[in-house]
Amino acid sequence: LIWGRAVCGKHCNKTQTLCQQYGAKADHLQKVTYGKHRYPAKCKTNYNWCAKAKSYNTTGTSHMRYLKKVYLDSGRDSTKGQAKGASTPLHFLAAWAANSSPGDSQPTWPAH
Repeated sequence: LIWGRAVCGKHCNKTQTLCQQYGAKADHLQKVTYGKHRYPAKCKTNYNWCAKAKSYNTTGTSHMRYLKKVYLDSGRDSTKGQAKGASTPLHFLAAWAANSSPGDSQPTWPAH
């Protein structure tokens, strides 16, 4: 009679192998999906373990010396004669539309 652990027989000691897609050791042999990124599924696994820590040192928790000015300037029209968010002044756009004819595919820009 055999005593001890040998009675239980042999066990498979490997449950995770290398992933085919990323090469990480996250492919579980007895499960369908991979633990690290759920490979057969369409969406990747997203963990939110450090949500509280992100809120402690995210944008806006400090002085924001430069970004504060950027946010303020983007909210109002700083250039006269220019639409909000536009990179081209309005009088150039009006002249460009006046020079273009209905048949033209590429109207020409007016000379400065």
